[in-house]
Amino acid sequence: MGGADAPEDVQGGFNQALNLEWEPNSAKQLFLICDAPGHGKDICDGGDSYPNGSPDGYKIQDQMKMFAARKINFSIIRVNNTVDKMIKVMRENYDSDSMVLNVSDLEKSVATKSKAEVTKEFVAAASFILSATVGRKGGKAAGAVKRGEPLWEPKKFETGQWFSQSCYLTVKEITPARITVKNSFGDEMHVSRDILEKMDSANHFQKEVPLNMTELAELLENAGDTAFTVSFKKKVTEESVMEKLQGATAKDLDNNKFLAQLSKELTEGEDCLMTCHLVEAESSLGRSTVIDLTTSSPNKFRQVDHRTINYIIINNTKFVLKKGGKKNAAEESDDEMDGAKKKEAPKWNVKDLAVGNTFSGTSYYRATAAAGDNVTTRCQGVDITVSKDILECQMYNASVFAKEEKLSLTKVAQMLESANTACFTVCFTTKADEKLIKERL
Repeated sequence: MGGADAPEDVQGGFNQALNLEWEPNSAKQLFLICDAPGHGKDICDGGDSYPNGSPDGYKIQDQMKMFAARKINFSIIRVNNTVDKMIKVMRENYDSDSMVLNVSDLEKSVATKSKAEVTKEFVAAASFILSATVGRKGGKAAGAVKRGEPLWEPKKFETGQWFSQSCYLTVKEITPARITVKNSFGDEMHVSRDILEKMDSANHFQKEVPLNMTELAELLENAGDTAFTVSFKKKVTEESVMEKLQGATAKDLDNNKFLAQLSKELTEGEDCLMTCHLVEAESSLGRSTVIDLTTSSPNKFRQVDHRTINYIIINNTKFVLKKGGKKNAAEESDDEMDGAKKKEAPKWNVKDLAVGNTFSGTSYYRATAAAGDNVTTRCQGVDITVSKDILECQMYNASVFAKEEKLSLTKVAQMLESANTACFTVCFTTKADEKLIKERL
């Protein structure tokens, strides 16, 4: 915003943002690209024409608390170290249990790379942050973002249409008579044990397979809609370091074992265990966006750094990080389990079922009749009646579309590859059969 000094009117910009008319159910994301701090000696160490703070009286501490209270996701693009004091104050006052203040550091890139390269890196970082806020392109995560919103236009429903539903169930109670589970929409229901036996478990495994870091990252990127458990290291932040140090007692600091563990956590990051499913993989950035299936927080989106993964439990196998791990171990594990799957045997050891276990599975339904609020569907040879609200809000329709968009062949192929388990309709040209052509001629 100009002026004779280095600091900018950051607080004035924040005031403008806070006065925007945000939609009530929108995904709110604010970016601050900064190469200079705001006014005030509490956030600026350099020369400042307004050392007492914003000339308009705005306090950045109060503003950050307001951003957090209004559930506005906040991301900073850091260009140099002159803004470090301001970022520290912003972090200390962005008080939210369900959100994290993200900082993307471009200082090194600005010093060593061309303008075009820095721009490309910024766009990649911003795109990833937005994907973590609003979910995968195409609305794949819409069910997790806003409950009760139709996934397709209900007025276009017709019998004969195909639907798919990816279901995530967490066990809440086990009795001899029934099993109580909660789905990803927060609904509790009772299911029979045989239903869970046919689903993929995110917690159980029959064997361990060693993989190297690259193979673990590829496994995560190709998880699709299957639920899994991942162990990884949390990113070390200044706040986490201060919290650890402040929580240590004098007795703790005299304990060598405690100091060794503390040193490891402060340098490598704290171990984190999460049961989730994939939203989007960003291999170019070395991280993925997932939905945490067990958190009670309204914001369930999380980021996993591929370089910090310790192990992944998926498809009844625990894949563990080990240097020089077994090549293509994931493929071999899948092949070995094919025999059991063909025999319709349970996908996991049913004796190990416990409260807190999470399962995932996808079912496909064809609508055969409709009467009132109920729809009769056919699934795996069985007639199943479902309510229209479940069909509309929890299942994807392979026939209905809201708009038409022209794409290149490459983008069409990419969309097909990312469909995962969602059902879809595809129109394509079959390969010409020379023999058939001769017969017709």
